[in-house]
Amino acid sequence: MRWTSMVVAAVAALSLGAAEFDLGNFIRSRYRAGEREIVLPDGEVRCRGMVELGREFRDLTIRGGRDTKLVCTNLSDLFFLNGCSNVTMRDFAVDYDPLPFTQGTVTAIDRGKKVVRYRLHDGYPRLEKRYLVPHPQLFDRKSRTMKYDAVWSHCERNRAVSPDEGELLMAQLQPNLEVGDFVVLNYRPGCIMKIRGMSDSLKFENLTFYSSPGGGIFARRTRGRHEIRNCRMIRGPLPAGATEARLLSLSADGINYATSRQGPLIENCEIEFIGDDSVNLHGSPLRVVRREKESFLAVIGYRPSEYTELILPGDEVRLLAKENFAVLGTAKVRKVEIAEDVPGLDLKQVYMAAEIPDYITYRITVDGPLPEPGTLVDFPAINSPGFVIRNNYFHDHRARGLRIMAYCGLIENNRIERLESSAISIGPEYAYWQEGGWVNGVTVRNNRIESVDLGGSAYSRFGYSLGAICTFVRNEGGKAPFYPGNRNVVIENNRIGNCSLAGIYLLASDGATVRGNVISGVNWGNNPDIGGNYGIRYEKQPIGQFGSKDSTIENNEVKP
Repeated sequence: MRWTSMVVAAVAALSLGAAEFDLGNFIRSRYRAGEREIVLPDGEVRCRGMVELGREFRDLTIRGGRDTKLVCTNLSDLFFLNGCSNVTMRDFAVDYDPLPFTQGTVTAIDRGKKVVRYRLHDGYPRLEKRYLVPHPQLFDRKSRTMKYDAVWSHCERNRAVSPDEGELLMAQLQPNLEVGDFVVLNYRPGCIMKIRGMSDSLKFENLTFYSSPGGGIFARRTRGRHEIRNCRMIRGPLPAGATEARLLSLSADGINYATSRQGPLIENCEIEFIGDDSVNLHGSPLRVVRREKESFLAVIGYRPSEYTELILPGDEVRLLAKENFAVLGTAKVRKVEIAEDVPGLDLKQVYMAAEIPDYITYRITVDGPLPEPGTLVDFPAINSPGFVIRNNYFHDHRARGLRIMAYCGLIENNRIERLESSAISIGPEYAYWQEGGWVNGVTVRNNRIESVDLGGSAYSRFGYSLGAICTFVRNEGGKAPFYPGNRNVVIENNRIGNCSLAGIYLLASDGATVRGNVISGVNWGNNPDIGGNYGIRYEKQPIGQFGSKDSTIENNEVKP
């Protein structure tokens, strides 16, 4: 069987040329023939997503051959792991053609009209509609790293002047942008590894991702420990016909887990030059729409049906207050079932951050108090708990390094450098993004952090993750008092240098321990109203606090 598989793979590789390889059929046929280690063809393999691995796929390894690189020829998810169990993917690379981003050089700047003209680099996609996005990313022409300033360049409109040239109409324009700098426009319809359906016990090892129309590994509604080891998300090789090297790798988050019963192990990975956070771990609070005798109806967008498996009898449900999301009480789940839809429901109530096409309603029966309609509830057991993030290198990308809304986790021995926002932020995004939740029992130790919170948005009045390492919450309205819902966070023996905000900042924290950290070159951000939109009174301290209590701060060293 093993010899047959190698011959088939070799023949397929020889006959590829520019033709597309049917990757999905290749994997399915090998698996149905009884193979449990499937070896991909050698070299470059041009294929289409989406390759689905459903619940029938169990105890399987898919590995690369000699220098295997999967080149996806449509801008979609490449793999869809939908209910599979004990699956390992290792030893191959992934790229996209066409690329999910394009890039060019700034050719003119009209500061009075706030217009930026750019011309695309040879060898990159031309200006069709999908690349005309209103979230450009700006790069310095000399360092080829992302360019930041005290003013964040916020775009209102991106239009094509010709297939090779475009114009950005800016709401505001950062002062240090110059003719000759670079601009990147990225497209975000999917990811490389899409994981759903209570997929269990997955491993990703020795993978290299060069580009993605979105993120790298995106998981929702999973169980069991997923392990991500020795994976790299880095800028890819020079495209055909190009003379300028790539500026971007992935278009969105590197690793994003939500509503999972266990958080991932992320170890010995490198994530660089991506379009959003390196790692985002969270849950998904539900909006309450009706209160019944012993139950309540709650809704969530896009009709995910796995909550009947995901939330288990005995799980705790937290009842959250409006505005500051204080925990008003807890109850124990007795039963979760799909319920009838609620007629006339305002979909903006379900999810504030984007338009959703539909929703699903759940009836949740509990022992204990019931929540009020219009409020949020969340379930700590599905907020991706028990994660481990260690010995990684996260650098040179927008947004945050680690965005942690999960509990009982460990973050250690990571190197984090040159980010738009915080290196490590710990706490919930209940407002707007509706990502939870309150964090309990996270340890952050022995990390090396340099040059973070570089973007003006980080230290503006709209900032709320206010340190290189910080606890936080995003409140609604900025008037309600902060609830200290992030508990028992330990921040120890980290080295932090060159941050526009505090080295460490505790917002909405209870019982944090901060000890043995070395902090230098912090609080150079010059906005007098940092955090003001959320009612935060920010004072420039190497280790700051607001809306927190019972902190232990000891044996830290502060240098100029």
